Amino acid sequence: MSYTIGEKLQVIMKRKGLTVTELARLTHQSRQNLSRKLNLNLMTVQELSEYAEILGCRVDILLTMNDTNEQF
Repeated sequence: MSYTIGEKLQVIMKRKGLTVTELARLTHQSRQNLSRKLNLNLMTVQELSEYAEILGCRVDILLTMNDTNEQF
């Protein structure tokens, strides 16, 4: 089963004992706004990095071109 980014964040939040309300407070946004972002996967890489830092995680994103195997 493949999880969305929002679902992965919610699993990590649960393991860390952090609620959506608490993460929203730490990121200076409303619970409703954060909940929407998590449910619809509407977050920037910068926001994702901020959430990960708070959750004690890192974000690894790697894009590899199929024709050249060049990585970004």
